[in-house]
Amino acid sequence: MVKYYSKLLYRFMIISWHKIKTFNFEFVMTLVHLIFNFSFVLIFWYTLLSHIQSFGDWSFPELALYTGITFVGESIGGIFFGFRDLPYTIVQGGLDKFLVRPINTLFAVLFERVSIIYFIEELIVSIVLIVTIVLRYDISINAMNVLYSLIILVWGVFIYNCLYGIVTFLAFWVGQIEVFRSLIFGLADSKQYPLSIFPEKIKLVLTYIIPVAFISYYPAVIFLNKDSLKLDFVLKFIVFSAIVLYLFKLTWNMGLTRYEANGG
Repeated sequence: MVKYYSKLLYRFMIISWHKIKTFNFEFVMTLVHLIFNFSFVLIFWYTLLSHIQSFGDWSFPELALYTGITFVGESIGGIFFGFRDLPYTIVQGGLDKFLVRPINTLFAVLFERVSIIYFIEELIVSIVLIVTIVLRYDISINAMNVLYSLIILVWGVFIYNCLYGIVTFLAFWVGQIEVFRSLIFGLADSKQYPLSIFPEKIKLVLTYIIPVAFISYYPAVIFLNKDSLKLDFVLKFIVFSAIVLYLFKLTWNMGLTRYEANGG
């Protein structure tokens, strides 16, 4: 089964590659767009830190590395790009073509239209930035911290996007959900800023309601050895993840039943 879906994923990647390579200018501009986004954020932090000694307890090299880790999370999150247009697909009855295929419906929804190459480019640029910052500023890193950081980042991205999926699946009941979804997940923009600068109540919201902190802040502070994994943190993370995964599966299954009952 794993081999079968690995082949399917490979085919989706090949199709995505050919779609992009059809327009070479667009391929180049995608990379330029990524570099511009990185540069803008770094220039912002550099300008800010040129007027103050530190931002909270963060120096410019740390903030630059924080930015790189945040963009790594974004690139991994690209796997779930298919959720973006799912409400439109549901409302228009376009989910039928996925339901009749002899593959997992959710797998097909997620990967058929995803621009794999864009997110690979973003991942590569992010890693280059992180390595450059570590070498340029001689930042001391620990192999275990890097591993823990990566685990939290990957799992955090997964849980965050499962929550995004739960809200997206409400389209099975209410139709267009984009504005409501944007209202809730507009908080995701806060991932560009360290959690430590926010008041305690906002920290709780960004950790256990809209878990933005798991896709930027916690991976960064562990990578930089500014904090360590605590048992209570790990347990809360596990419980929160279990709840999100249960609701994700429940909402998806109930939504499919409703969709089928309505005849698409």
